[in-house]
Formats: sequence, C-alpha cells, structure tokens
Amino acid sequence: MSGIDRRCIVQGLLASGLVLPMRLSAQERTAIEDGARTEGKVALATSVSAAGFPKFLQAFSAKYRFLEATSGLYSAPTGRVLARVARNCRPAS
Repeated sequence: MSGIDRRCIVQGLLASGLVLPMRLSAQERTAIEDGARTEGKVALATSVSAAGFPKFLQAFSAKYRFLEATSGLYSAPTGRVLARVARNCRPAS
C-alpha cells in the first residue's frame, strides 16, 4: 500500500461501510465507489478471530463484487495490525 495516504484509507473505509462517521450524500458515495471501482482492489487488515472474519469477508465481497479483497488480506493480533496500518499511513519516502 505504499503511496496511500490517510485520506485514501478513510475513503476506502467509507466506501466499504465499515466506518460512517457522517451520512454521505448520494454524490459523495458515488464518487467514493467510482474511485474504488477504478482501483479494483482493497487491502484489509483484521484482528478478529479466524472464525469470524470469513463471514465478514464473504458479505463484503457480495456487496462490493467489483473489489478484489482477498489478495491484500492481513490478519494478526491487534497491536500488529495497528502498527501495520500506521506504517502504511506514513508518506512514502
């Protein structure tokens, strides 16, 4: 995920419905989904149990068929996931 900034991550989370701090207008949702369609894939990081995550991933993939979500999957304990997300949010040097 090099070169991806926090705004890109937030846009991805908003598009996925994982985080909705505010209600999006139809125009905003369309813009985010169009960007996701252009990208074509999303990297997910999780610390949920191995038993629970496949159900989430299946529902996510069913809703967003245009996004490939399995190749960028990273699963680890919470501390490692947060460290990885923080590392990926830093600007590329």
